[in-house]
Amino acid sequence: MPLPHNLSDAQLLSQLRAGSNQGFTMLYRHIYPSVEHFVIQNSGSQEEAKDLFQETLVVLLTTIQSPDFQLTSSLKTYVFGISRNLWLKKLNKAARWTGLENAEDISIQPVSVELKNPPTVFEQVTAILAKLTLRCQTLLLTIFFQKRSITDIVQDEGYASVHSAQNQKYKCLQQARRTARST
Repeated sequence: MPLPHNLSDAQLLSQLRAGSNQGFTMLYRHIYPSVEHFVIQNSGSQEEAKDLFQETLVVLLTTIQSPDFQLTSSLKTYVFGISRNLWLKKLNKAARWTGLENAEDISIQPVSVELKNPPTVFEQVTAILAKLTLRCQTLLLTIFFQKRSITDIVQDEGYASVHSAQNQKYKCLQQARRTARST
């Protein structure tokens, strides 16, 4: 389903950059169904589609915050492409792991693997962010991508003090480091 004609991709991007709920509602209403259909058609479930779309939104939000970002296709195509790439990476990663209990049943056959470009630092960071709690995602995105100060965050996000916000930042960075080591 295409986006409504009365709302351009540029207007929707502006809403998303501003954190507008209306922008997110539009994405869910008009883009999520095709992502869900793709995931279900490719060995996934509805729950996996929901999780994947959340990861897609994190990637989208981090990329559109960059001053160099330019949309070269329709927003729907761009968002679907992010979802598709994330899902294919998950499927590829899941196919690589096999339990040891079936090790004798596995026959080794040569496989031609075409290596694509290794993930960029940005892709690695967004993958790590997608695995963090929502509170940590929000805090780290606000600090590092929106470049907001701790004092602004304390006022806007309802932390009790600068010290508690700094403690939360430390805990979130520790969570991100643990996540990075485990991947």
